[in-house]
Amino acid sequence: MYKLSGIASITGSVLTGPEDPQVTSFMYDSRAIQPPDSTLFIALRSGRNNGHRYIGELVERGFKAFLVEEGQVETRDFPSASFLVNGNPLRALQVLAAHHRSHFSIPVIGMTGSNGKTMVKEWLYQVLNDQLNI
Repeated sequence: MYKLSGIASITGSVLTGPEDPQVTSFMYDSRAIQPPDSTLFIALRSGRNNGHRYIGELVERGFKAFLVEEGQVETRDFPSASFLVNGNPLRALQVLAAHHRSHFSIPVIGMTGSNGKTMVKEWLYQVLNDQLNI
């Protein structure tokens, strides 16, 4: 659990808005079901989509905390919401994840790519299950 101001200091973001809410979950897909009062929506841009387009809809659904890219949204248009404004929200998310993981001493294996992740995940489970809690 983080206060929005704490996330701002970790990620180098600028906090604007009326509140400093507690954040217990993170979301980057506006279709996901998350508690609106304690979820930080991270507006990411990709070649196919722009998460900033969904901010108005999310505010209407009761979301109050957003991590946005500088220059992508007029925060004054949403006076009930608080915003972390950052030059690169994806990088800010990566910094926050690294900060959170630094509190634990467990091994992490990451898999990326378009093909084979499930097969590799299952293979690693079979290989490591006897030695580690997977």
